Amino acid sequence: MEKIITTLTSYPGKKIVKVIKIVSAYDNSFKAHRSLYNVDEYLETALENLYNKAIKEGGNAVLGVQYIL
Repeated sequence: MEKIITTLTSYPGKKIVKVIKIVSAYDNSFKAHRSLYNVDEYLETALENLYNKAIKEGGNAVLGVQYIL
């Protein structure tokens, strides 16, 4: 299965059949030190958590992702 995680509210070539629910996730590890270390690692962890929550709820994609650093 193709993993779709995007900031877009739609996805080219795909049709949204059902909106299940809003999910949220974050990586709060070493929050105070984020600016000193690799932010990409924290974002990747948060996106993986977000996608896993969506799959658990019956979804197959995450659209409209917003980042707050």
